[in-house]
Amino acid sequence: MLVEKKIFHVGDYQTQLGEHIPNVAFGYETYGELNAKRDNAILLPHYFSGSSHAAGKYKNSDAEAGYWDALIGPGKAIDTNTFFVIGVDCLNNINGFNPNVHSTGPTTIRPSTGKPWGMAFPDLTTVDLVNVQKPLLDSLGIEKLYAAIGASGGSIQSMQWAATFPACVERVIAVVPPGIRLSEYTSAIVEMWTAPIKVDANWCDGGYYDSAFPEKGLDASLRLITINGLHYRMASKLFPIEDVKQEAGKGSRHLQSETGFMDYIHAFCDQRKVGIDPNAIIKLADTLQTFDIRDDLEKISAKMLFIVCDEDLIFQPADALASYQQLEASPVDTALVRFNSDYGHLGAILDTDKFADDIRTFLQR
Repeated sequence: MLVEKKIFHVGDYQTQLGEHIPNVAFGYETYGELNAKRDNAILLPHYFSGSSHAAGKYKNSDAEAGYWDALIGPGKAIDTNTFFVIGVDCLNNINGFNPNVHSTGPTTIRPSTGKPWGMAFPDLTTVDLVNVQKPLLDSLGIEKLYAAIGASGGSIQSMQWAATFPACVERVIAVVPPGIRLSEYTSAIVEMWTAPIKVDANWCDGGYYDSAFPEKGLDASLRLITINGLHYRMASKLFPIEDVKQEAGKGSRHLQSETGFMDYIHAFCDQRKVGIDPNAIIKLADTLQTFDIRDDLEKISAKMLFIVCDEDLIFQPADALASYQQLEASPVDTALVRFNSDYGHLGAILDTDKFADDIRTFLQR
């Protein structure tokens, strides 16, 4: 399936905190066809480090397809013979230097200065993320989404959609969700992802666009995000440590951290970091920490499915299960699915076969 990246221009936008962003735009992709009634649309926000490229390829020679290609397409769980799927780049996408991402953020030129926004880019809430997506649906004549579906940060946006625009969302599928808010512990984890960037001498309070890039800080941040995203069982199974050898010479030894697992982490992050803007990581981490829809449960009309990974070390399963119980006690029609994955939180991307049938079934409700 070959796909095209498109750009939607929102125009000027005022944030929930009262700041003004001119010329807001973001990228999006579509899969399948919008029917005559315009009632078969599924919105697909993405996870923290992802983009709207959820399925297919831009050209046949691309090494990989979109991150949920196993789920989206003709005859797949999210069947494009039936549904019109819209993948959207979030405002302040962290892939600010990626030519296939067109999201307004810190790398965008600020009209008033002629320079990148950097850390002066306005602070956002998760409500802002969905507010700027709504005009795209309006432009397509879509009054009501058949579903909003997303993994991790995409689940946050999908749930926020149901809270902010309750009349516009029929179903929500939240894969590896944090629950209906970010817990204090999870918020601390997300905040720690930004720490290596901030202590890099080249960060310069975000003013690195015309100087040395804070590469060491970005590397360390991505390694931390990746290790948090995996489960320790995956490391043990794929990269077992047979022994720790004491080598000749005082203080010389073979460290456990010098095993294949860390080689895997380094290689994964080296490949992944191309195009990422460190300032956007900081800004998006702050945004996700604003997520809290506890006061909105009474107005949510969408059916909701939580797909929880029992090995998730970022969004703790206990938090999601506690939120599920709150939803059950509310008017929200709620269902729960649990799955196991050695990939932990990243099982939402790397183990989609574990829950594909659950998505297919829920979309038929």
